[in-house]
Amino acid sequence: MSKLIVSEIGPASSVQDGGRHGAQRYGLTPSGAMDQLALAAANVLVGNTPFAAAIEIGPFGAAFTAREGAVRVAVAGASRNTDISGRAVALDASMTLADGQTLTLGFARGGSFSYLAIEGGITGEPMFGSLAVNARAGLGSPYPRPLQAGDQLQTPPASGAPERRIDLAAPPEGPIRLVMGPQDDEFSEEEKKLFLDSEWKISATSDRMGYRLEGPIIKHLHGHNIVSDGTVSSKPSAWRGRKPRHGTSRNCYAPCPIGCVRSTSLISTSRLSVMLTSRALPSAPSTPEHGRYLRQPTRWPLIKTIRSRKGIQDDHHRSQLRSR
Repeated sequence: MSKLIVSEIGPASSVQDGGRHGAQRYGLTPSGAMDQLALAAANVLVGNTPFAAAIEIGPFGAAFTAREGAVRVAVAGASRNTDISGRAVALDASMTLADGQTLTLGFARGGSFSYLAIEGGITGEPMFGSLAVNARAGLGSPYPRPLQAGDQLQTPPASGAPERRIDLAAPPEGPIRLVMGPQDDEFSEEEKKLFLDSEWKISATSDRMGYRLEGPIIKHLHGHNIVSDGTVSSKPSAWRGRKPRHGTSRNCYAPCPIGCVRSTSLISTSRLSVMLTSRALPSAPSTPEHGRYLRQPTRWPLIKTIRSRKGIQDDHHRSQLRSR
């Protein structure tokens, strides 16, 4: 067996897979990769199943060193400078690290998360059917916490298979779609319009539980001491939109829920960077923009295309994934 050693790594980096599902009614959150499309792409590039466990790398840099033999990996996701022992390499591609070589990834640009998939997958003991890390719950394998420098991952020796590369279509630009409610009646029409028409900036205090967005103050009609059942919050100068990995059973979390992010917008939302601005768009038939934004391509056709391994060529020839 070869080893992949974590030489350097920043916060918000851990082992993640497709997540653990079917137990949210018992309070067990799904965890799993923030960007499921990038996870699937990285895995398929090295011959793994699309949602096998991989290393989710947060917005900061990281470095990994092969020991006791060559290791074949692939990196997909947020754009960042990438090199092997000083030699620049392409993202969204597989590559082989010779024994002693180090793969270095810089800070993320135009996104937050990248995925390092290892040929043959990550060895660990599944917890409730998944290796995905949820540090708050003490779940995950081989390390039930964010990765640290010095951690070691056992890997099969590199197969010597031809390297692959893929071009992933960018997520559609535009507002984040949401469904108003369940307690949007706690806000006046003027406040709801302010919420929808304003630009919101992702705060540096965001995490896998939720994105805190900075923007104008949204006032409640009757105060916000109500039972929280999860949604987009309206705390002064911020709202907190729940990400689906460590959050509750809805796509949001709040003391006074004004709306829920549509599941079709979650991958696009996960690709937003800290301090990047965006705005919300209600998904309602009466909204003129409704049809236009619903017709934009979603991520699931791309994941299905990756799963069938179509559109991937060997020897670093590019191929284009297009959603249908």
